[in-house]
Amino acid sequence: NVNVTTDSNLWIPPNKSLIQCAIVCSSNDSCVGYTYNNDSSCDLFGLDLWDYNCSSLFEEGNSTNSSIRAFVKISKRQWTPQCVHKGILSASTNTCVCVGGWVGDRCNKMMEDCADGKVMGNYTEDKAYLVKPSLAPEPFLVTCRMSMDPPMTQIQIKSSGNSSFNKTWQEFKDGFDFSPQDDFWLGNDKIHYLTTSNPHTLVVAVTVAGVVHKRYLFDFVMANETEDYDVTYRDAFSNSSLETFLGSCWGNESIRFSTMDRDNDGVNATNCASEFSAGWWYQAPNCSACNPNGDIYINQTERVGIPSENFWDAPPVNSSSPDLVWMSLI
Repeated sequence: NVNVTTDSNLWIPPNKSLIQCAIVCSSNDSCVGYTYNNDSSCDLFGLDLWDYNCSSLFEEGNSTNSSIRAFVKISKRQWTPQCVHKGILSASTNTCVCVGGWVGDRCNKMMEDCADGKVMGNYTEDKAYLVKPSLAPEPFLVTCRMSMDPPMTQIQIKSSGNSSFNKTWQEFKDGFDFSPQDDFWLGNDKIHYLTTSNPHTLVVAVTVAGVVHKRYLFDFVMANETEDYDVTYRDAFSNSSLETFLGSCWGNESIRFSTMDRDNDGVNATNCASEFSAGWWYQAPNCSACNPNGDIYINQTERVGIPSENFWDAPPVNSSSPDLVWMSLI
Protein backbone atom coordinates (compact mmCIF):
# COMPACT_ATOMS: atom_id res chain seq x y z
CA ASN A 1 0.00 0.00 0.00
CA VAL A 2 1.26 3.48 -0.87
CA ASN A 3 0.20 6.81 0.53
CA VAL A 4 0.66 9.97 -1.49
CA THR A 5 -0.85 13.11 -0.02
CA THR A 6 -1.63 16.21 -2.06
CA ASP A 7 1.49 18.00 -0.86
CA SER A 8 4.01 15.17 -0.86
CA ASN A 9 5.87 12.75 -3.07
CA LEU A 10 6.78 9.11 -2.57
CA TRP A 11 9.77 7.15 -3.89
CA ILE A 12 9.10 3.61 -5.09
CA PRO A 13 12.23 1.38 -4.97
CA PRO A 14 13.88 -0.04 -8.12
CA ASN A 15 12.85 -3.11 -10.12
CA LYS A 16 9.56 -1.59 -11.19
CA SER A 17 8.41 -1.38 -14.80
CA LEU A 18 6.95 1.76 -16.31
CA ILE A 19 3.52 0.08 -16.33
CA GLN A 20 3.85 -0.95 -12.67
CA CYS A 21 4.56 2.64 -11.71
CA ALA A 22 1.49 3.76 -13.66
CA ILE A 23 -0.67 1.18 -11.88
CA VAL A 24 0.56 2.28 -8.44
CA CYS A 25 -0.15 5.93 -9.26
CA SER A 26 -3.54 5.28 -10.79
CA SER A 27 -4.67 3.31 -7.74
CA ASN A 28 -4.00 6.29 -5.45
CA ASP A 29 -6.49 9.17 -5.68
CA SER A 30 -3.94 11.73 -4.55
CA CYS A 31 -1.27 10.77 -7.09
CA VAL A 32 -1.36 13.05 -10.10
CA GLY A 33 1.82 11.92 -11.84
CA TYR A 34 5.15 10.19 -11.53
CA THR A 35 8.69 10.02 -12.87
CA TYR A 36 10.32 6.83 -14.07
CA ASN A 37 14.04 6.73 -13.34
CA ASN A 38 16.96 4.97 -14.98
CA ASP A 39 17.36 2.67 -11.99
CA SER A 40 13.74 1.45 -12.50
CA SER A 41 12.51 3.37 -9.49
CA CYS A 42 9.55 5.74 -9.47
CA ASP A 43 8.72 9.04 -7.87
CA LEU A 44 5.00 9.61 -7.30
CA PHE A 45 3.77 13.16 -6.83
CA GLY A 46 0.76 14.75 -5.16
CA LEU A 47 -1.37 17.53 -6.59
CA ASP A 48 0.36 20.53 -4.98
CA LEU A 49 3.86 19.39 -5.85
CA TRP A 50 2.73 18.78 -9.42
CA ASP A 51 2.22 22.53 -9.80
CA TYR A 52 5.93 23.15 -9.23
CA ASN A 53 8.51 23.38 -11.99
CA CYS A 54 9.25 19.83 -13.11
CA SER A 55 13.04 20.31 -13.20
CA SER A 56 13.11 21.53 -9.62
CA LEU A 57 11.48 18.30 -8.51
CA PHE A 58 14.31 16.30 -9.97
CA GLU A 59 17.03 18.59 -8.58
CA GLU A 60 15.63 18.30 -5.08
CA GLY A 61 16.70 14.65 -5.01
CA ASN A 62 13.32 13.06 -4.85
CA SER A 63 14.80 10.02 -6.56
CA THR A 64 17.83 7.90 -5.71
CA ASN A 65 18.95 8.44 -9.29
CA SER A 66 18.68 11.99 -10.62
CA SER A 67 19.12 10.83 -14.21
CA ILE A 68 15.49 10.69 -15.38
CA ARG A 69 14.86 8.28 -18.21
CA ALA A 70 11.14 8.98 -18.63
CA PHE A 71 8.58 11.33 -17.23
CA VAL A 72 4.90 10.40 -17.44
CA LYS A 73 1.99 12.35 -16.05
CA ILE A 74 -1.22 10.57 -15.05
CA SER A 75 -3.54 13.40 -14.24
CA LYS A 76 -5.91 13.05 -11.31
CA ARG A 77 -7.20 16.56 -11.62
CA GLN A 78 -10.93 16.98 -11.91
CA TRP A 79 -12.08 16.56 -15.51
CA THR A 80 -13.75 19.61 -16.97
CA PRO A 81 -16.26 18.73 -19.68
CA GLN A 82 -16.45 20.77 -22.85
CA CYS A 83 -20.16 21.53 -23.11
CA VAL A 84 -21.70 21.61 -26.59
CA HIS A 85 -25.09 22.58 -28.05
CA LYS A 86 -25.27 25.67 -25.82
CA GLY A 87 -24.79 23.65 -22.63
CA ILE A 88 -23.52 25.70 -19.67
CA LEU A 89 -20.79 24.47 -17.32
CA SER A 90 -21.87 24.61 -13.69
CA ALA A 91 -18.98 25.77 -11.51
CA SER A 92 -20.49 24.19 -8.41
CA THR A 93 -20.92 20.70 -9.86
CA ASN A 94 -18.40 20.76 -12.75
CA THR A 95 -21.10 19.31 -15.00
CA CYS A 96 -22.86 20.58 -18.10
CA VAL A 97 -26.35 21.98 -17.70
CA CYS A 98 -28.00 21.04 -20.98
CA VAL A 99 -30.78 22.88 -22.82
CA GLY A 100 -33.06 22.26 -25.78
CA GLY A 101 -33.47 18.53 -25.26
CA TRP A 102 -29.76 17.70 -25.20
CA VAL A 103 -28.42 15.30 -22.54
CA GLY A 104 -25.17 13.56 -21.60
CA ASP A 105 -21.93 14.61 -19.91
CA ARG A 106 -21.23 17.14 -22.67
CA CYS A 107 -24.81 17.72 -23.88
CA ASN A 108 -23.79 15.74 -26.96
CA LYS A 109 -26.84 13.45 -27.23
CA MET A 110 -30.48 14.28 -27.93
CA MET A 111 -32.89 12.81 -25.41
CA GLU A 112 -34.94 9.88 -26.77
CA ASP A 113 -38.13 10.61 -24.85
CA CYS A 114 -39.29 12.57 -21.82
CA ALA A 115 -38.16 9.97 -19.28
CA ASP A 116 -34.68 10.01 -20.81
CA GLY A 117 -34.63 13.80 -20.56
CA LYS A 118 -35.49 13.84 -16.87
CA VAL A 119 -33.02 11.10 -15.92
CA MET A 120 -30.12 12.06 -18.18
CA GLY A 121 -30.66 15.79 -18.55
CA ASN A 122 -32.37 16.79 -15.30
CA TYR A 123 -35.19 18.53 -17.17
CA THR A 124 -38.08 19.30 -14.82
CA GLU A 125 -40.44 21.72 -16.60
CA ASP A 126 -43.70 20.63 -18.23
CA LYS A 127 -43.28 21.94 -21.77
CA ALA A 128 -42.26 21.04 -25.33
CA TYR A 129 -38.83 19.48 -25.90
CA LEU A 130 -36.95 18.15 -28.88
CA VAL A 131 -36.44 14.37 -28.78
CA LYS A 132 -34.76 11.90 -31.10
CA PRO A 133 -35.66 8.25 -30.58
CA SER A 134 -32.87 5.97 -31.77
CA LEU A 135 -34.84 4.83 -34.84
CA ALA A 136 -36.07 8.30 -35.84
CA PRO A 137 -34.32 9.95 -38.81
CA GLU A 138 -34.47 13.39 -37.21
CA PRO A 139 -35.53 15.12 -33.95
CA PHE A 140 -39.09 16.28 -33.36
CA LEU A 141 -41.04 18.18 -30.71
CA VAL A 142 -43.05 16.46 -28.00
CA THR A 143 -44.84 17.71 -24.91
CA CYS A 144 -43.26 16.35 -21.73
CA ARG A 145 -45.01 16.11 -18.38
CA MET A 146 -41.79 16.12 -16.37
CA SER A 147 -43.65 16.78 -13.11
CA MET A 148 -45.29 13.36 -13.37
CA ASP A 149 -43.69 10.26 -11.89
CA PRO A 150 -42.67 8.70 -14.19
CA PRO A 151 -42.42 11.49 -16.78
CA MET A 152 -44.93 11.25 -19.61
CA THR A 153 -44.54 11.86 -23.34
CA GLN A 154 -47.88 13.27 -24.49
CA ILE A 155 -49.24 11.91 -27.79
CA GLN A 156 -52.86 13.17 -27.72
CA ILE A 157 -55.19 15.64 -26.01
CA LYS A 158 -58.91 16.00 -26.68
CA SER A 159 -60.55 18.56 -24.45
CA SER A 160 -62.90 20.74 -26.49
CA GLY A 161 -65.16 20.77 -29.48
CA ASN A 162 -63.02 23.38 -31.23
CA SER A 163 -60.65 20.96 -32.95
CA SER A 164 -61.98 18.21 -35.21
CA PHE A 165 -59.97 14.98 -35.50
CA ASN A 166 -61.76 14.02 -38.72
CA LYS A 167 -58.46 14.27 -40.59
CA THR A 168 -56.82 12.61 -43.56
CA TRP A 169 -54.30 9.77 -43.44
CA GLN A 170 -51.46 12.20 -44.17
CA GLU A 171 -52.52 14.54 -41.37
CA PHE A 172 -52.54 11.71 -38.83
CA LYS A 173 -49.23 10.48 -40.20
CA ASP A 174 -47.56 13.88 -39.70
CA GLY A 175 -49.51 15.04 -36.64
CA PHE A 176 -51.57 18.20 -36.30
CA ASP A 177 -52.40 21.12 -34.01
CA PHE A 178 -49.33 20.45 -31.84
CA SER A 179 -49.68 22.28 -28.53
CA PRO A 180 -48.58 21.64 -24.94
CA GLN A 181 -52.09 22.45 -23.70
CA ASP A 182 -54.73 22.30 -26.44
CA ASP A 183 -56.11 19.47 -28.57
CA PHE A 184 -53.52 17.77 -30.78
CA TRP A 185 -52.30 14.50 -32.28
CA LEU A 186 -48.54 13.95 -32.16
CA GLY A 187 -48.35 12.00 -35.41
CA ASN A 188 -48.34 8.29 -36.22
CA ASP A 189 -44.78 8.28 -37.55
CA LYS A 190 -43.53 9.91 -34.37
CA ILE A 191 -45.48 7.51 -32.14
CA HIS A 192 -44.03 4.64 -34.18
CA TYR A 193 -40.46 5.88 -33.62
CA LEU A 194 -41.05 6.36 -29.89
CA THR A 195 -42.61 2.95 -29.28
CA THR A 196 -40.18 0.94 -31.41
CA SER A 197 -37.00 2.63 -30.14
CA ASN A 198 -37.67 1.85 -26.47
CA PRO A 199 -40.32 -0.11 -24.50
CA HIS A 200 -43.26 2.04 -23.47
CA THR A 201 -46.56 1.76 -21.65
CA LEU A 202 -49.50 3.69 -23.08
CA VAL A 203 -51.59 5.56 -20.52
CA VAL A 204 -55.11 6.52 -21.56
CA ALA A 205 -56.92 8.91 -19.22
CA VAL A 206 -60.61 9.82 -19.41
CA THR A 207 -62.01 12.53 -17.13
CA VAL A 208 -65.73 12.32 -16.42
CA ALA A 209 -67.39 14.67 -13.89
CA GLY A 210 -63.99 15.57 -12.47
CA VAL A 211 -62.93 11.94 -11.89
CA VAL A 212 -59.94 10.63 -13.83
CA HIS A 213 -60.12 7.03 -15.05
CA LYS A 214 -56.91 5.52 -16.44
CA ARG A 215 -56.01 2.53 -18.49
CA TYR A 216 -52.44 1.19 -18.90
CA LEU A 217 -51.34 -0.84 -21.93
CA PHE A 218 -47.93 -2.48 -21.41
CA ASP A 219 -45.35 -2.84 -24.19
CA PHE A 220 -47.45 -0.72 -26.50
CA VAL A 221 -45.99 -0.71 -30.02
CA MET A 222 -47.20 1.03 -33.15
CA ALA A 223 -45.91 -0.42 -36.41
CA ASN A 224 -44.87 1.72 -39.37
CA GLU A 225 -46.98 3.11 -42.21
CA THR A 226 -46.36 0.05 -44.40
CA GLU A 227 -48.27 -1.97 -41.81
CA ASP A 228 -50.97 0.72 -41.51
CA TYR A 229 -49.77 1.68 -38.00
CA ASP A 230 -50.92 -1.63 -36.56
CA VAL A 231 -50.81 -1.63 -32.72
CA THR A 232 -49.93 -4.42 -30.31
CA TYR A 233 -49.55 -4.56 -26.55
CA ARG A 234 -48.81 -7.22 -23.97
CA ASP A 235 -51.36 -6.54 -21.23
CA ALA A 236 -53.62 -3.86 -19.82
CA PHE A 237 -54.87 -2.90 -16.40
CA SER A 238 -56.34 -0.15 -14.23
CA ASN A 239 -54.63 0.11 -10.91
CA SER A 240 -56.94 1.80 -8.41
CA SER A 241 -60.59 2.32 -7.53
CA LEU A 242 -60.49 5.77 -9.13
CA GLU A 243 -58.88 4.36 -12.27
CA THR A 244 -61.84 2.12 -12.98
CA PHE A 245 -61.75 -0.54 -15.67
CA LEU A 246 -62.29 1.14 -19.03
CA GLY A 247 -62.26 -1.86 -21.32
CA SER A 248 -60.14 -1.73 -24.43
CA CYS A 249 -60.44 0.19 -27.66
CA TRP A 250 -58.04 -2.19 -29.39
CA GLY A 251 -59.45 -5.63 -28.62
CA ASN A 252 -57.05 -8.53 -28.22
CA GLU A 253 -55.48 -8.65 -31.67
CA SER A 254 -53.45 -6.29 -33.78
CA ILE A 255 -55.58 -3.61 -35.44
CA ARG A 256 -54.79 -1.23 -38.28
CA PHE A 257 -55.39 2.50 -38.29
CA SER A 258 -58.21 4.03 -40.36
CA THR A 259 -59.03 7.56 -41.45
CA MET A 260 -61.72 9.24 -43.52
CA ASP A 261 -59.72 8.57 -46.70
CA ARG A 262 -58.22 5.15 -45.86
CA ASP A 263 -60.49 2.38 -44.62
CA ASN A 264 -58.72 -0.49 -42.81
CA ASP A 265 -61.50 -1.39 -40.35
CA GLY A 266 -62.75 -4.60 -41.97
CA VAL A 267 -66.37 -3.52 -41.60
CA ASN A 268 -68.29 -4.14 -44.80
CA ALA A 269 -70.03 -1.17 -46.45
CA THR A 270 -68.96 1.20 -43.64
CA ASN A 271 -66.03 3.53 -43.20
CA CYS A 272 -65.90 3.71 -39.40
CA ALA A 273 -63.57 6.72 -39.43
CA SER A 274 -66.09 8.71 -41.47
CA GLU A 275 -68.99 7.56 -39.30
CA PHE A 276 -67.14 8.34 -36.06
CA SER A 277 -65.61 11.55 -37.52
CA ALA A 278 -62.12 10.66 -36.30
CA GLY A 279 -59.09 8.60 -37.18
CA TRP A 280 -58.66 5.52 -34.95
CA TRP A 281 -58.00 1.77 -34.80
CA TYR A 282 -61.49 0.59 -35.77
CA GLN A 283 -62.43 -3.05 -36.30
CA ALA A 284 -65.31 -5.33 -37.18
CA PRO A 285 -68.05 -5.89 -36.35
CA ASN A 286 -69.07 -2.63 -34.65
CA CYS A 287 -66.19 -0.26 -35.41
CA SER A 288 -65.13 0.48 -31.80
CA ALA A 289 -66.20 0.43 -28.17
CA CYS A 290 -64.79 3.94 -27.79
CA ASN A 291 -64.05 7.11 -29.69
CA PRO A 292 -61.27 8.97 -27.83
CA ASN A 293 -60.66 11.25 -30.83
CA GLY A 294 -64.36 12.09 -31.20
CA ASP A 295 -66.02 15.41 -30.49
CA ILE A 296 -66.29 16.57 -26.89
CA TYR A 297 -69.38 18.53 -25.92
CA ILE A 298 -68.61 21.11 -23.25
CA ASN A 299 -70.92 21.10 -20.21
CA GLN A 300 -72.60 17.95 -21.50
CA THR A 301 -72.87 15.37 -18.70
CA GLU A 302 -74.69 12.58 -20.53
CA ARG A 303 -74.00 10.86 -23.83
CA VAL A 304 -75.39 12.67 -26.85
CA GLY A 305 -76.01 9.37 -28.59
CA ILE A 306 -74.24 9.87 -31.92
CA PRO A 307 -71.18 7.96 -33.24
CA SER A 308 -69.04 11.08 -33.66
CA GLU A 309 -69.16 12.02 -29.98
CA ASN A 310 -66.28 11.23 -27.63
CA PHE A 311 -67.20 8.15 -25.62
CA TRP A 312 -65.89 5.03 -23.91
CA ASP A 313 -68.44 2.25 -23.89
CA ALA A 314 -67.57 0.68 -20.53
CA PRO A 315 -68.77 1.31 -16.95
CA PRO A 316 -68.75 3.71 -15.23
CA VAL A 317 -68.24 6.14 -18.11
CA ASN A 318 -70.47 4.46 -20.71
CA SER A 319 -73.42 6.78 -20.09
CA SER A 320 -71.38 9.94 -19.59
CA SER A 321 -69.84 12.54 -21.84
CA PRO A 322 -66.09 13.00 -21.09
CA ASP A 323 -64.62 16.36 -20.14
CA LEU A 324 -61.09 15.45 -21.21
CA VAL A 325 -59.20 12.60 -22.83
CA TRP A 326 -55.42 12.37 -23.08
CA MET A 327 -52.89 9.70 -23.99
CA SER A 328 -49.24 9.54 -23.00
CA LEU A 329 -46.27 7.17 -23.17
CA ILE A 330 -44.27 6.28 -20.08
